[in-house]
Amino acid sequence: MSMRFNVKYYTSTIDIQINYNSHVNKLYHTDTLKSGRLQPTAIVRTAVSDLNNKYKYCLIMCKQLSTQEELVSRDEMKGVSLTADKLLYLHAIELCLNAASLEFFGKAQECVQPYTEAQVLFHCLSQQAMTDCDRLILQQYREAVERRLHCLQNQGLTTANEPATSSNVTS
Repeated sequence: MSMRFNVKYYTSTIDIQINYNSHVNKLYHTDTLKSGRLQPTAIVRTAVSDLNNKYKYCLIMCKQLSTQEELVSRDEMKGVSLTADKLLYLHAIELCLNAASLEFFGKAQECVQPYTEAQVLFHCLSQQAMTDCDRLILQQYREAVERRLHCLQNQGLTTANEPATSSNVTS
């Protein structure tokens, strides 16, 4: 999977979301909404907000991939393969960064899910790692996320039945 494919993927995702947003715009009659004659329900506001956030996220990712592609020439990319494991690793790192930013901005309850997903990904990747060095690093990442989840559990933000400790994940 090449960087160019990722850019095309995110670009097509953005196109789809732009089309969807324009249809939602027409569907919910934003002019009528702005004039106060139409009152959306909480579910509609949440759905539109979620779609808008996903659109913004895809736009940011597309810009980042575009910037990365400009920085890396085609000659430098020869021989570099982007495997599924690398994509999962990058996704787990991104989940941790997003969870940390949610925590930073006072949304600690919302950060539990991304941390949990990252913990599971790091665990799975460490089980599949080809070298001992990679396995050790991935286990250290998983343990760091587990410590963070344990702190959140101590603060009452997650319950014991959620995978927040290493006793729930078999090594």
